[in-house]
Amino acid sequence: AGIDISISVSGYSLGGADAGNYSLLNPILSASISPKSLNITGITGADKVYDGTTTASVIGTASLSGILSGDDVILEDASVFTFASSAVGTDIDINTTGYSLDGVDAGNYSLVPLTLSADISKQNINITGLIADSKDYDGTDSVRVIGTAILSGVESGDDVTLEGTPSFSFSSAGAGIDIPITMSGYSLGGLDAANYTLVNSLSATISPKSLNITGITGADKVYDGTTTASVIGTASLSGILSGDD
Repeated sequence: AGIDISISVSGYSLGGADAGNYSLLNPILSASISPKSLNITGITGADKVYDGTTTASVIGTASLSGILSGDDVILEDASVFTFASSAVGTDIDINTTGYSLDGVDAGNYSLVPLTLSADISKQNINITGLIADSKDYDGTDSVRVIGTAILSGVESGDDVTLEGTPSFSFSSAGAGIDIPITMSGYSLGGLDAANYTLVNSLSATISPKSLNITGITGADKVYDGTTTASVIGTASLSGILSGDD
């Protein structure tokens, strides 16, 4: 490759009856040979979860496509990848630096700029500082939550606030251990709120409700050498909540 490269001319001659009266001067010619474009293939942009930075990465191994057979060209890799924006989004452009060509024939080629992109998805942040009270089964999903809500996981320097008036309920009214607590009413505010998703990790236990057997009393008997006993009355359950089977 080069600019204004001299062109050697040969093969022209003069003919005709009077050709001997002339001499031929070959033209002075030049032209440019542009470097052949090479593409970097084998890599794609890697999606990531929002972290407040433009740092990007790729998946795969970079290789050159388009080298002419026999030419000595290699890809030098000191690559650095950065997203065009640090915010959550899809198909965000990735800027690439650090690739170069080396080898005896490298000057005859040029690299085509990479066109990479990837997604940045929202980061989960938790609410801490709250405690959900366990309770005995009462047929409802009501739950008592105490404490002061605090956001946990916001990247340093980001403007994110917790807003709204919350309400809480068990995700299931039946007895169980570590039942997830459903939370509603909270929202995120602040300039960087769109980069986050609010998640809730509260849980509590609903213990089985105790039921008594009523309606029977022990019956006295005359000694008969056995431990056999009997009762008087009809057994029934006391304490079942209305509507429960």
